[in-house]
Amino acid sequence: MKVNKSEEYKALRQEIIHWQTRRLTLLAGSVVFVTAVLSFLPDATSNVVVGRTIVVIMYLVAVVWLARYCALAEENIGAYIQVFIEDESGAMWETRFSQLKGGANPILNNLNIFVAFSYGGLGLLAVVWPLSETDAHPALLATLSVVFFFFFVYSLCKLMDTRVRRAQLLSDWKAVQEKELKTARDT
Repeated sequence: MKVNKSEEYKALRQEIIHWQTRRLTLLAGSVVFVTAVLSFLPDATSNVVVGRTIVVIMYLVAVVWLARYCALAEENIGAYIQVFIEDESGAMWETRFSQLKGGANPILNNLNIFVAFSYGGLGLLAVVWPLSETDAHPALLATLSVVFFFFFVYSLCKLMDTRVRRAQLLSDWKAVQEKELKTARDT
């Protein structure tokens, strides 16, 4: 069966846009969630403030991993496009944009970095805001915040490391392509 490359390309680009929309929807929902939880019970006891901080950081860790999943889905589709569509048709969006990401200002050209910085700001807010409003034992709040913030920062780093993942995906898709070509030659 012959596949129309133009139609496949359009469908895959729409799928990438769908995954990007999911990531930005998660980010928007996270802004609302963090603001709502941190604003709730402004005169709460120190235990409630500590608990609220932990809940927000745990939520952010989970959402960052969901955002990473979305980013990896996009990278997988993009790598497929580069190998199966652009290699045959010449350089198009995916190839050119992957070259641009390493250009003069990679932060402005990489949605993963933008999203990670946004979540980083929310995580910082989740720690600093409660510290400023409570009389909780500073060492307890600081210790809990540092422990949970460590997991959060690790998650942010994982979100931003998709450049390495893209290289691996390109290699994997090229191996699939070579296997298909070998099978076609052998039959």
